[in-house]
Amino acid sequence: MCALRHIRWLNVAILVNIMTMGLMYHYEGIYQLLGVTLTAKTDPMRMVRGWDVLGQAVGQALKAYPHRVLLTENRKILSELIYYVHPHPFNAVLFNPHGEVSNHFHLNQRMADYAGQDFLCSASLLSKTDLGADSVGAKLSRNKCRISDLSL
Repeated sequence: MCALRHIRWLNVAILVNIMTMGLMYHYEGIYQLLGVTLTAKTDPMRMVRGWDVLGQAVGQALKAYPHRVLLTENRKILSELIYYVHPHPFNAVLFNPHGEVSNHFHLNQRMADYAGQDFLCSASLLSKTDLGADSVGAKLSRNKCRISDLSL
């Protein structure tokens, strides 16, 4: 009797998962049928859209400057770029001037190892004002991002 109840719940759980999968796979068509326009609030896939386009643009920039290494300050952005840029920039670096270890990239990379290296930097890294040469030893400009004289 108890085993039969567990099997029923298992069947219900599998059915709910299959229905949810079908709804999520076809949500754009369902939204169209219901007359709902996809916006940032109504699109459940908004967080994964556009990475392929950004990856192509960054890939073209890396081809134009093959001696530069991709550098960004956000772990999530870096992992998405490594996936979507072709060929994959496995030598990409996460900006970590103070040597703090809080994720896999920090554990495996030291900024001091890249002293004198030219980077292709993310725009958000270039826009920060606290990244001047006096504070972390980074020289950032619109055309070049160079790490120099880091005392880590």
